[in-house]
Amino acid sequence: MPATAQRLREIAAFALLAFGMISTLFNTITLLFGPDGCVATGIGAMTCTGSQGTTIPFAYRALGATGSLLNPVVIAAPVGAATLVHVQVRLRSSKGIALVSLLTVVLAGVFGLVALFASFGAENATGYMKTTSFCVGLTELGVTAVAAWLILGYFKQHGPARVAAPYGLQPPPGPWNQPQQQQQWQQPPGGGPAWGPGGGPGSGPAWGPSQPQWGPPQQQG
Repeated sequence: MPATAQRLREIAAFALLAFGMISTLFNTITLLFGPDGCVATGIGAMTCTGSQGTTIPFAYRALGATGSLLNPVVIAAPVGAATLVHVQVRLRSSKGIALVSLLTVVLAGVFGLVALFASFGAENATGYMKTTSFCVGLTELGVTAVAAWLILGYFKQHGPARVAAPYGLQPPPGPWNQPQQQQQWQQPPGGGPAWGPGGGPGSGPAWGPSQPQWGPPQQQG
């Protein structure tokens, strides 16, 4: 990455995030309240009746807000912001930008889903208009889900770091790391074959050196 782009990528990330946040915020306000009879019709565009106190039914506002909330350009802005601050070397503000980007995309997805199904209640809208809005909105909802998954992957990189065990520290005792005990062979009193680990004369083979004979040597006549 060029040095100029490296210095400006945090500013670019904030600009993308601000665009996504403001667009999602005002599209949500227009969907829920519809002030002055306004209906969202696109990115930063809306149609208003022009008279204060006029409220358009929620179903009509939902029909216009579906494409505004789930617009791929609005959804791509937070993804670009989170990507810019995590590429190569992570910036200090990368965690905060990733969190706000994730909340923005989730907010757009939730209210976009509400608007997607609420648009069927628009009485004067034709069946073709409702079908087109639903099918296009459903694909845009899938793009929003993928965007949320990508940003969540960036956010998970800021989880608690795992502390490595110091050098030479032995792991705690457990059923799989017990030291193996050496088998000891027992010698019965008075000589004889060696006993095995079972403790009896027939419990194992007679291993080990033979017992020496004590006493004076015998004279041959």
